[in-house]
Amino acid sequence: MNRRYWLSLLLAILAVIGIGCGGPKLAEVEGIVLVDGQPQAGVTVEFQPEQGSPSFGETDATGRYELRFSRHKKGAEIGKHVVRISKDFDADENSPRVAGVKTVIPPQFNDETQLASEVQAGENKLDFSVTSLRTAVRANVPIRSMSE
Repeated sequence: MNRRYWLSLLLAILAVIGIGCGGPKLAEVEGIVLVDGQPQAGVTVEFQPEQGSPSFGETDATGRYELRFSRHKKGAEIGKHVVRISKDFDADENSPRVAGVKTVIPPQFNDETQLASEVQAGENKLDFSVTSLRTAVRANVPIRSMSE
């Protein structure tokens, strides 16, 4: 009986310790985002896993971002992700405007993204190079609005 008591107590302790270890497995993700070949501050990077919660980051003046899963947790869930890159128009932004497009970055990098990446255990350095709406318009790349 004494043995059964200690075994039950040990299992109860292990269960309590295990409660705080729940949640998805995360890995650190950082990188550089270039817009038209140049780093740009204020670009939002979103990693959305096939199932689960997204992670977000924002670039600094050097184009560097670091993903956060939550306020207190860095990283992104391990696995395949759809990647969205966007930057809202500034009040004094000189970029051309397209009806229904709310970002300096064309829809093919955000709302209609084809970008994907896989987050692996450990540290991940994932860089992206995108064009701006201004460059896409100059190059006559068709830009579809979200309402089309």
